[in-house]
Amino acid sequence: MASVVMAFLALTPASSGAFEADVHFGLTQWLALQAGYSAQQAEFIARGNQQADSGLMDSMLPMLEYACLARSPGMARAAQSYHFASAVTVPAAPAQREIVANSDTARRKLDAVMKAARSKADSHLLKLGEALHLLQDSWAYQGVPGQPVFHTPAVQCDATLAWGAPKARGGWSSHKADVASQWPDDTVAMAAATYQYLTAYPQLAEGPRTAKPWPELRKQLDGFLQAGTKAAQRRWFVANGVNEVAFLQGTSLPDGAGFVSLGPLALPRALPPLRSDTTAQYAARQDAKDFFDSFFARWLMSVQPESALGKAIPGQPGDLPARLRLWRLEDHGAAAVLVHAPGTLASAQLQQVESLARKPGAYVTYKKLADAFFPLLEDSPKATPLLPYIIHALPASEQGKERAIAIAKLRHLPYDELGVIAEKADGQWHVIDLVSVVSH
Repeated sequence: MASVVMAFLALTPASSGAFEADVHFGLTQWLALQAGYSAQQAEFIARGNQQADSGLMDSMLPMLEYACLARSPGMARAAQSYHFASAVTVPAAPAQREIVANSDTARRKLDAVMKAARSKADSHLLKLGEALHLLQDSWAYQGVPGQPVFHTPAVQCDATLAWGAPKARGGWSSHKADVASQWPDDTVAMAAATYQYLTAYPQLAEGPRTAKPWPELRKQLDGFLQAGTKAAQRRWFVANGVNEVAFLQGTSLPDGAGFVSLGPLALPRALPPLRSDTTAQYAARQDAKDFFDSFFARWLMSVQPESALGKAIPGQPGDLPARLRLWRLEDHGAAAVLVHAPGTLASAQLQQVESLARKPGAYVTYKKLADAFFPLLEDSPKATPLLPYIIHALPASEQGKERAIAIAKLRHLPYDELGVIAEKADGQWHVIDLVSVVSH
């Protein structure tokens, strides 16, 4: 099988980004349709692919948790199994974990699925999609994994466990690696390899499939590669027979003129919903849980996100209110450069924040607070409930003040992780900082 794929790739431009739902769901679904699968079969394959990002509890593993705060090799290895096709398993130095596009390691899940599907092809479509995810991400992550280094010494990561986009692809704090239009040659090579596996998959019970020739599809891909907004991608997908485009919601492209948001809950996700607006984390102190419950409610449910900070206190960055506003914008693609900008936002950048926030419907809204969170699980030897966020104690400040952090993944930010840092002064908790990492 590997030799067939390599020969097929010789027909495509060769060169050396993680991809998002526009690729893992939308493009995979379109390629499956071109390969002769029925609409239902193509959707099964696409859902299997997308669930590797956010449809399985063991795929929802924040790097802030497994590499920085809990430092869990087991969780890091689980993340590796879905996304990072390195031949060397964590823990290991980044230089030892270089990822090679379309390597044997990237194809190992697919080759196993292809073998198992010889006798049970119809029952392995979700697994086919899931295995395609690892192959596709090998183009996205090729190179030496990038390592997060935060502006605050309170949060330190273990380089032997952390996974991030290589520096040449934008690095760990950028969405550049995720955007298919930034890497046209890589995207074509990835699509070609995906299509070869789709066409080579064993026959299903419905009968033979008739696949379109690759050169015909290659020409059609140009429109996808040139689409730099959600609106442009929607036009391409609809024009090419994919009419249900809710998967575009939450991707890191700007909305673009004419794009109408369907809301973050429209994304095709399979994770269970949270049942409560408050946390039930066993190991966290009650006063910290009460504080973060209150903060997230004020921040995520208010029309004035910065009001969640309350009275300013010494030690808070001057641009913290603006960053809280940026993280609430539903069009994250339009705000991504600002929100991931290093250092304190300058006056010109603050003016850009004002401009973005003034647009009608700029802030994402949720009917209830629990809807805002992806469910997370605490790293614990005991069974734990689903959590809206995970609290960890941090080292005390130089003045001896207690500090804590809450890690969260928000529904309108499916490709980001947030860490909200709080400090206790005069008997009360206050948010003093934010850290973030792009979650691939």
